[in-house]
Amino acid sequence: MKYKHQLNVTLLVTLTGLTFILSFHILSVKECQCQNSNFRETSYNELKEKIQLNCKEKGCFDTKKPADVIGTFEPDTGLERTYTIDELRELVKYKSQLKETFLSQNYYHPKTKDVLKRYFFGDTFTFNVSFDMVNGSRVYDIQNDVIVFLHLQKTGGTHINARFGEELDLPFTCRSKNGSSKCLNPQGHIWFVTRAFTERACGTHADWTQMHRCIDHMMDTREGKSRPRRYFYITQLRDPLDRYLSEFHHQSTTSHWEGATLGCKDYDKPYWDDIRPCFLTKNWQGVSFSEFMDCPFNLATNRMTRMLADLVQTQCYSNYHSEHWKHVRAEEWVESAQQNIFNMKHFSLMERPDESDLLFQKAFGIKFKTKDKQKLSRTAKLQITEKQFLKMIQLAELDFHIYLFAQDLFNYRLTRK
Repeated sequence: MKYKHQLNVTLLVTLTGLTFILSFHILSVKECQCQNSNFRETSYNELKEKIQLNCKEKGCFDTKKPADVIGTFEPDTGLERTYTIDELRELVKYKSQLKETFLSQNYYHPKTKDVLKRYFFGDTFTFNVSFDMVNGSRVYDIQNDVIVFLHLQKTGGTHINARFGEELDLPFTCRSKNGSSKCLNPQGHIWFVTRAFTERACGTHADWTQMHRCIDHMMDTREGKSRPRRYFYITQLRDPLDRYLSEFHHQSTTSHWEGATLGCKDYDKPYWDDIRPCFLTKNWQGVSFSEFMDCPFNLATNRMTRMLADLVQTQCYSNYHSEHWKHVRAEEWVESAQQNIFNMKHFSLMERPDESDLLFQKAFGIKFKTKDKQKLSRTAKLQITEKQFLKMIQLAELDFHIYLFAQDLFNYRLTRK
């Protein structure tokens, strides 16, 4: 099936006093049918060059066209009423037709409807795990151990990274050596892998799979030696609907992450047939919310679950669009992501900053100097239709599972001495 997105660009060209109107059709990557499994570029510009070169013979678009002209998109049209996400959360409680529709939609995980009933209506649903067995027995040693922050897009990670860099009350003065880290401990060891100190040491927004693939070699290289290390992974999560909307707002107004590292097994990038750019544009500015959701390659879908799961267990990104494998991955990704969250000595919830700070101190014995002053998200004012709301629930399906699981574990840890 061809991905339907198409953009018409009209240019006025004047030759010998006559004006001609030339229309170009800029096709999506899918419609271009550029299927070369050898493409694993990490640079967006290199990737676009390959696409343009490979498509030139097929007449996909004019390769001489300036990059900043490729891609302006029509906004959503129609007269449907729009709401904020908070209004829709309330609307679904008393508008029976909307409730029936989202509960009758197709989902990939067999327990999703029970999870959604708990999320929206407060129904009873518990995860089959005993938090009494929680992995909190390891005592962190700042002299020898390493905290590793997994930065999931649009979960408040940039803000908390800044706090890591500026507001931790450390028992030593940070020092740097050979650019390995902006904050080495007194032994000259890297004790915290986070953008504030080590930049993007394992790639842009490295997920659980990529970080585990990269971490030992990166640490040995930067420290100039191999030594026994214990890694303490941490992350921050966010409400799935707020996070998805925030990602749309960021990518349609600022920039995208086409250059993010998606390492898995032996590959730095997934095969070309599995994951491709959504739009052949310099940026995604002007992309409508419907266009954003319609792209089958959009990694915003179930982002938190995918980034916290061990993707090797499900053949990385192979068969990414297979309906059979979507059902298989749904259960395995959720189970894997929940297990990895369970094994973390600490994680934060964006909506609960003060309690998150308390649990960070509890886990590592390090305080923040000041209270969190994160501002409210601008996405709270974004307006979407009921139809878009229903689609977004499907696209964030698995993230509801891990977010509610994380809430339960978070609450349990708050009660522990």
